[in-house]
This record gives sequence, C-alpha cells and structure tokens, in this order.
Amino acid sequence: MDGEKSSARVEMCLPVEGRSILLRRDYKNVAAIPALGERRKIYYRRSTGEWEFCSMARSWWLLWAVLAAAAGAAGLFLLLGGREVQAQLSDYTVEQPNLAGSVMCLLLAAGVLAAEAAFLWGVFLPMLRETVRPILWLVRRALGRCEPVQARFTAWVEKSDGDGGHDRYPLFSLGPGRDLLSSSQQRETFRPGDAVTLYQDPKGRLSMRPAPMDFLCLVFSCIPLVPLGAIAVCLLAAGGFLLGFGVSGIALCL
Repeated sequence: MDGEKSSARVEMCLPVEGRSILLRRDYKNVAAIPALGERRKIYYRRSTGEWEFCSMARSWWLLWAVLAAAAGAAGLFLLLGGREVQAQLSDYTVEQPNLAGSVMCLLLAAGVLAAEAAFLWGVFLPMLRETVRPILWLVRRALGRCEPVQARFTAWVEKSDGDGGHDRYPLFSLGPGRDLLSSSQQRETFRPGDAVTLYQDPKGRLSMRPAPMDFLCLVFSCIPLVPLGAIAVCLLAAGGFLLGFGVSGIALCL
C-alpha cells in the first residue's frame, strides 16, 4: 500500500423500482474506501446509468456560482459606470456613503462570505469533526446509536508516510467474504485471530472504540483549531461588516 499504487474497487448495490443495480467505483487510496455496509446517497440517471455521490456532485458549485456572480457584477459595474463610479468610490466613507461604494461593499461581502463558507466546509469543519471524533463516539454510545458487531483481526496494512516510516491500518474480518479495512490509524496491538468488537452507527458505518490515548490527545489536537478558528471569525466579521455597510449605505442613498 504505497500512494497511488494502493488502489481498490468498491461495489455498491442500488435498489431501484424493485430491482438491484450494481455500481462500481475505483479508489486510488485503499484507506479512503467506504466502510462495509455503509449507506451513501447518490444521484442516479436512469436513462444513461450515470451516477455520482451527492456530496461530490454539489460540493462547491454554489460557492463558485456566488464568487463568479460577484466578480462579474463588479466588472460590469465598473465598466458601465466609467469615471463617475470611480469618482464615487474614491469619495466613499462610512460616515458619508454613496451608491457606488455601497454596491461595491455588497459585492465584496458576497466574495468574503463565500470564501468563509469554503474555508469552514473544506478545512475547519472536517478537522473539527476528526478532532472530536472520540467525544462523538461517546455521545452515540450513550444514546444507544452504536450497535456492537463482532469481528476478528486479520492483518495490518502499512502505508508509507513519505519519511521512511509507515502508517498502519487494521484489517478485520466480519465473516466469510466480509472484510473491513479501517480508514483510521490505530495504536492498539493486535494479533491475527484476536476477537475485536466494532460498533455500527445508524448509517451503517463501522468504527472501533476510541483508545484512552485518543482522549488524552484531545488537548493537543485542539491546538491547530485555535488559529483556524481565528481565521474563520475574521472572515465572518469582515463579511458581516461589509454587508452591513452595503445595506445601510444603499438604504441611505435611496
């Protein structure tokens, strides 16, 4: 298992109008494959058989549309307004707003808020979710949303970390023809044949009980979230102020 060489093929069953359709997806990284029994939402076109995961089909198009609309509107605004708009922009102040400056504030607010959404969606929230994963597991367990499933440890799958070492991922057997490769590294020491209890959530995803070290490392894992959270707050504040200046300025000009 080494970078681009660690490929895997996943087969998924899609029930459509009383019949089952077999879907296949190739993954370049075997550690990124969905868990056995996990349910995924997809878009499926019956006429052509094309399909895609919902999370992939609509991941960024809305943000790109907002940014494109804001950039296009700003360009047309400056192009059609000419020197009069440029003069108003140079004379704009928060205390004495004008129409051109207020509209530009709205366009800038749209761009900043779209960048804020992209930052939260693509960077901050995934890191936050991975950091608090042990706590989320405890909450699901307390609410009775984790069903124990018996499995046996089969082998370790090693992946090169690029620095001469290896990351280890455990491979479990849940029965004849049912294997599960954990997508997260584990610190436990297993031997082939050891009985292991996995936990299945309502979405069909299987996971292991977090190790005590995972809870002890929570404090250190939260350190990178502090500067990222500060960036998120700054972007939100800048977008909010620009939006407020634009709305209030247009209201005064009209």
